[in-house]
Amino acid sequence: MARSRHVSKSRIEKDYYVQRLHEISYEPTAEEELEFPQSDQPDEETNTSRSSRTRKSHSYAESLSEHFKRNSAVWIVGLLTLLILICFPFFMEIKGSIGRIEAMIDGIMRDMSRYEIDLNSIKDKIHNQELKLQEQGAKIDSLEREPKK
Repeated sequence: MARSRHVSKSRIEKDYYVQRLHEISYEPTAEEELEFPQSDQPDEETNTSRSSRTRKSHSYAESLSEHFKRNSAVWIVGLLTLLILICFPFFMEIKGSIGRIEAMIDGIMRDMSRYEIDLNSIKDKIHNQELKLQEQGAKIDSLEREPKK
């Protein structure tokens, strides 16, 4: 019984309620013989409004802007969170791409140092050969200058 007082009633309960109202006797709660003065002019209460505030007209745009003003911090945090969640996979992909590029650059640098070492050894060999050629040329010149016997 207590539960049916706080929730909507079924059709049967409504019919029982209406029937019960018709059965109880009418007992007024206030005196019905109150007399009110008759007048041809309306009173102040019915004539003018006592409120100095005007009623606001709530358009959809106004109520939406008011909602954003009241909840601006929540909206900012929410939008930033959404932006981070949307961009996170892209950041991870970029991070992976940068890692692959760095690995390629490291490989190229190792190859370059290896080629540099090879180039230095080739330069040393060429220099040694040039020295041998100069030495050989000097020997040939000295042999040519010697008198023939």
